[in-house]
Amino acid sequence: MLFVIYGEERLLMDNRLEKLKEEYPIEMPELNLSTFDCREVPLSLLSEEITSAPFFSPYRMTVLYHPYFFTTEKVKGASDKEIEAFTNLLFSTDPSHIVVLFQEGKLDERRKLVKQLRKQATFFEAKHPDIHQLRATIRNGFKRRQSTIDDDALELLIDRAGSSLMQLKLEIEKLTLHHAHTTLADVKLLVAKPIEENVFELSNAILRRQLDRIMDIYQDLMLKNEEPVRLIALIATNLRLLYQVRLLDRKGYNDQEISQYLDINSKRLPYIRRDCRQFELGDLLSLLDQLSQLDVAIKNGKVDKTQGLELFLLNVGVQHERR
Repeated sequence: MLFVIYGEERLLMDNRLEKLKEEYPIEMPELNLSTFDCREVPLSLLSEEITSAPFFSPYRMTVLYHPYFFTTEKVKGASDKEIEAFTNLLFSTDPSHIVVLFQEGKLDERRKLVKQLRKQATFFEAKHPDIHQLRATIRNGFKRRQSTIDDDALELLIDRAGSSLMQLKLEIEKLTLHHAHTTLADVKLLVAKPIEENVFELSNAILRRQLDRIMDIYQDLMLKNEEPVRLIALIATNLRLLYQVRLLDRKGYNDQEISQYLDINSKRLPYIRRDCRQFELGDLLSLLDQLSQLDVAIKNGKVDKTQGLELFLLNVGVQHERR
């Protein structure tokens, strides 16, 4: 029997796999339960595995992680002929042998193999929950641990931890160990800011030429081993977004129009508009130009990435102090 577990939520995918193990009991799992990463194991070995019969057990289960032959991913050493031979075996497995294809992400629905799989396998897709489902899931997570969370704390938890159920599960466990009732202060203390939030604060400090604040945030990011080139790109992205919102704001666009045009979360937009109105378009363009030149210099090997970023940040603050 063939099952396909795929999607964006690893926690839901893992839960579905555990349910399959309950639905199809496997005796002597050390002999009848196998897991493989398809990218690291030759197809010849996988072919032997999926054609093996259960050993003193009603079922045998093989879990194949990263089945690249059903995605757009290319793996060196696997020819089209080998993939075709393997999939032919896959589609003819014995009903007592449960084969689970476990793929984080999407399948390539254009591929003939996937279309064939759709006809012969049972699919489970793990989608991201919408915001209402997410809030309910979080509250249930606290409730299962005999705990509660304030509304404002819940919103900050989502902002900082994101929509990944796996990450939220870890954060909920941490918060409920701290207190039975979670407040906004608890989330601020225990849940780390995402890099995007730190970089947004850094971008605002750069625009305000606040040297002490700039260096405090930068040093904190360095302690977290953030990559300087990535920071440069994120700072540029934030400044570019402020420039675009400022430009559209001056042209008279309303919140809904800007949100749709730039694909910005409508809850986040008022804060961006508030910030961007404090800065001139010329100032934003000047900083973007400096970052572009720095990026080119780093990629051409003319400037060390860490020293280049530090010099840019220091120059921003020094320019202000000289005014």
